[in-house]
Amino acid sequence: MDRQLIDAELQAQAQLAEEAFKKYLRLHYGQTNIKPRNSVGWLQIAKVCRNMGWDIVDFVNSTIPMVNKTHYYITPTDLINAAIKYKELNIQDEWDGFKKDLLTYMSEGLNEEDVLLNPFYSFPAWFRCLYSKTPSEKVIEHWGNMAAEEIRDNTKLIEFAKSNRPENWLKLEVL
Repeated sequence: MDRQLIDAELQAQAQLAEEAFKKYLRLHYGQTNIKPRNSVGWLQIAKVCRNMGWDIVDFVNSTIPMVNKTHYYITPTDLINAAIKYKELNIQDEWDGFKKDLLTYMSEGLNEEDVLLNPFYSFPAWFRCLYSKTPSEKVIEHWGNMAAEEIRDNTKLIEFAKSNRPENWLKLEVL
């Protein structure tokens, strides 16, 4: 995927996060005059959710109650910080969960590459590109740029990739 498409997708996800936030405040607090919050913060939430393979609306709805502030003062950064405090990210646990899902789909008669290429399965791009023991050219061609973007700022994920799938990592590292 090219950079403009990735940026457009992030913008759309950021907008979805902000809309989910406003809806939550309307439903739970009856607040209707909601002022716009920091747009950079919504982009950060979109990146976190994309990198972790999380649903953005679920993320917003589940983190708002974890913030210890009056709802008028909650910012996107507060939501990210609440999620970080709640769960220290463990890449191996994420990997194992995605692997279990992949194997379930494959037990239904689908082959590995077809599942990894299919955008309707909710795997992050980094998992799609790293999973195969030998790198899949088709998967890397389709998901590689997005995977490289997801991995780029995540040192835990870089370490995991280097130690568990070095051949695949080398293909992503150059993107």
